[in-house]
Amino acid sequence: MANSELEPLVTADDLQGFQGAPFKPETVKAASEQIRRICGWHIAPTITETLVLDHDGGPVLYLPSLKVTDVTAVKDARSGRELSSWYWSGAGMIEGSFPRGFRSVEVTIEHGYAECPADLLPVIASRTQRRVMQESLGSRSVSYASAGDMAFESTLDLYRLGPRP
Repeated sequence: MANSELEPLVTADDLQGFQGAPFKPETVKAASEQIRRICGWHIAPTITETLVLDHDGGPVLYLPSLKVTDVTAVKDARSGRELSSWYWSGAGMIEGSFPRGFRSVEVTIEHGYAECPADLLPVIASRTQRRVMQESLGSRSVSYASAGDMAFESTLDLYRLGPRP
C-alpha cells in the first residue's frame, strides 16, 4: 500500500500529552506510514479514491477499507460500462454482480475517518518513541525497541483489514 502522498494520521502537536513528547514530525510521519501498512488501508482522513480491483466472480466485492462513507461509481474496468444493482456496506463490501478476473472492477469510493481515531493516538505515540533495549559500554553499542508495541496490537486489530478472498 503506497500512500506517501497522504498527510500523516496526526501531527506532532496532536501527541503533546503523550510520554516522550515532543515528537519530531518526521518520526510521527514514519509511525503513521507504518500503521497504515500494518492495517492495509489509509484509515484517515476521509478521501475519495478510484480503485481498480481483482474479483473472484462471487456476489461480494471486498474494498480495501473498513470505513466507507459513499460509493459513487462501480464499473467494469475493461469495458468502462457502469454496473447497476449493487449495494454497499460501510464495512467495505459491495454486493452485486461483477466481472471476474484481475483488475476487472473499477470502484470510486469515499472512505476513511474524518480525523485519526482517538484510540490510535497512544499507538502512534508509542511507535514514535525509541527506547533503549540494550546498551553496551565497551565498544558503545545501543539497540532500540518500540515502546509498548505488543500492548497496542488489539487496538491495531480494530483497524486492520482481515483476510479477504
